[in-house]
Amino acid sequence: MNKKEINGKTTECASKMHILLFITGFILLGAVLELIFGENATKVFPIVLIAMYIIYIYIKYLKQFKISKLLNLRVNNVNGG
Repeated sequence: MNKKEINGKTTECASKMHILLFITGFILLGAVLELIFGENATKVFPIVLIAMYIIYIYIKYLKQFKISKLLNLRVNNVNGG
């Protein structure tokens, strides 16, 4: 586990909390997909996970994509710049 140093003390609490939140979110996502799609949830689940990963990468590395320049232009036009 990753250990983080807070105020000179080493703690593993943050990494354990991230793992717990990830597992909880994974289970909730599966439950929601099961409610929406029924038996087809097993077919939809991998597609939803891949889509979430692509969105995460896009948000995390937004500056490296050319679309961010278009978004920046739109924001400047709204602000009058």
